[in-house]
Amino acid sequence: MNIRSTSINHKQIYNLRTHGEKLDRLARPFPSLSSFLEEMHEACPPEPFFSGPRSSSIHAGPLPVYDQPKTHLRCEHTLQGLRVNAERFAERHEQVQVYMLENDDCTVAMEVPLWIDYQEAGVFQALMTADVFLSGHVDVLAIEEGLVWIWDYKPGAEKERWVHVQLSAYALMLSRRTGIPLEKIRCGYFDDRLCRTFVPRQVHIDCFDFYSYVPSGQNRQTVISPKPSRNEMLVFVFDEQGHHSIDVPEPLPESQRRSGSVAGRTPAGTFRIVKDGDTTTFEELGLQKPESQLHLSTLYTWHLFVNEQKSVSAIADLREMKESTISGHLYAAAMDGLMDLSRLALVADRQTVATICECINSLPEDADGRLKPVFLTLKEEFDYGKIKCAIALGKRDGLIHNNQYV
Repeated sequence: MNIRSTSINHKQIYNLRTHGEKLDRLARPFPSLSSFLEEMHEACPPEPFFSGPRSSSIHAGPLPVYDQPKTHLRCEHTLQGLRVNAERFAERHEQVQVYMLENDDCTVAMEVPLWIDYQEAGVFQALMTADVFLSGHVDVLAIEEGLVWIWDYKPGAEKERWVHVQLSAYALMLSRRTGIPLEKIRCGYFDDRLCRTFVPRQVHIDCFDFYSYVPSGQNRQTVISPKPSRNEMLVFVFDEQGHHSIDVPEPLPESQRRSGSVAGRTPAGTFRIVKDGDTTTFEELGLQKPESQLHLSTLYTWHLFVNEQKSVSAIADLREMKESTISGHLYAAAMDGLMDLSRLALVADRQTVATICECINSLPEDADGRLKPVFLTLKEEFDYGKIKCAIALGKRDGLIHNNQYV
């Protein structure tokens, strides 16, 4: 099997892999793509990847119109990759990516580095200074029916909200680096249960209204404007005649609207079971509120986990939240003494704890005990909530030797 692999250090190690035979066969209409990938193997420039905002940190609207087929080969390949490569690779991303590169007829590359400078960035200049870049790494690159596909593996894909910005940025970067027109590029994201695709368009990108991003050298989101709720997001529509418009969703019923501004808070003493749903109380649900100063939403997650014995994924599905949010709730509950620390093993299993602790022990001094270096070094494989739980268990078991995290 003609697979070439090159390790690239961009704050963390990325393993660019390309499949020579499939590139020779599928990339004939795109010779500049083959040349670019060859150049990245030989001499990928480091400068674009050490400054500027991360594409995956940018939150903006409007949404594209997604195509969501009932079944997709990417989902099946994800399941197979997680099963077949479980012992071969520690990280789920690599398990899935390598399986697709080796077994999918259309996948030609993985972990492809991309970037644009300030002059090339267009609307993204609003988030940049003239001396920085916008950059990222494509999980899976494929060529199918004369189109170049940019794919992103997103565990928990159902709850993703902003991935269209990241993928649109990647499409723009790929077009700038190779000269392939956007019309020949498609984007999609997937996990083992869901796959969504869309057509990246310059007129859509030019309409981006930025809500927040993580600036260069920082770790927290900088808010530009209040974010609408998921149900209030505008949608960019492009018809067959080439006309485009912005669809405004129907207003929510009064009972479901947030108080005050778009980013308003729930009334005191209440919480929402579902992120944008009606407010309620423990009393209305017939539940006994534990003695704790934690947020009521966190306490409700604790109740579902401890008293109703629901799993993290089941709670996330029930509450329409990301598993990272639920894991964070349970970490807070354990730290507050509402449950024994050992219960966190149901959030972060032994292998997860070992992987995260091994990563922490290898981090340099400038990691400063922060979660983000762990998150990035492990290629976003584990969410922040799970990392917190793993650190707590690792401390208990004496697995962490990096004093920054003890």
